[in-house]
Formats: sequence, structure tokens, C-alpha cells
Amino acid sequence: MKRTKTVTIVSAALLALLGEGSISSAQNPGWVNDVSVQRVAGTANGAVNVRFSPDLTGCGNNSGYGGAYGTIAASHPNVERMTSMLLAAQLSGTRVSVYVQSSSCSIGEVIIGGAL
Repeated sequence: MKRTKTVTIVSAALLALLGEGSISSAQNPGWVNDVSVQRVAGTANGAVNVRFSPDLTGCGNNSGYGGAYGTIAASHPNVERMTSMLLAAQLSGTRVSVYVQSSSCSIGEVIIGGAL
């Protein structure tokens, strides 16, 4: 009986911690490896918003698309090339790795082919 009560308390504590982390966490800058491209959206300001699976987290409200979308800024020197790469990956089902430059999920680099 005592062991069951301890397991229940520990389980509840872990669930509480995991729940809190998922609500307030934001994507850390760095490489996000081996994700699939789910959606690619061109925005009115020339940026490109991308949704991956698994989702990025806590990215802010990029052009109204929400916290799961990363953004390639319109001012990025390779926005067209990176968009083409992401569309090719989406259509072929090829996994990619992306470099997230900031906690707002600005995407700076794309590698086709999954993990680094």
C-alpha cells in the first residue's frame, strides 16, 4: 500500500512538471534535426512560415500562424532557395534539419536529408 501511494505521488509530480514545461517552453536556438515539412505558407510581407513535424514550440505568432511555425524572413538573402528546398522536401517526403536562430523561431539554414 505504501509503495503504491509513493508511485502515485511521484507520477503526479512528474505530470505536473511536464505539463508546466510544455505550456511555457520556447524553441531554443540551434539545430532542429530530422523533421518533416508539413506546411509552407508565403505571407503578405514576403516571409515564409513553415510548420514541421514534430512541431517547433513557443515561436510567437508569426504573421498570425501561431507558435508552431518557424519563419524565414523576407530579408533573408536565400529566402527563395530555402523555400524551394522546403517545398521539395515536403513533396518528396524527405526529412530536413533547420537552424533556428532565435526563440521566435527565425530560420537561418536548411539541410535536406534529415539529421546532421
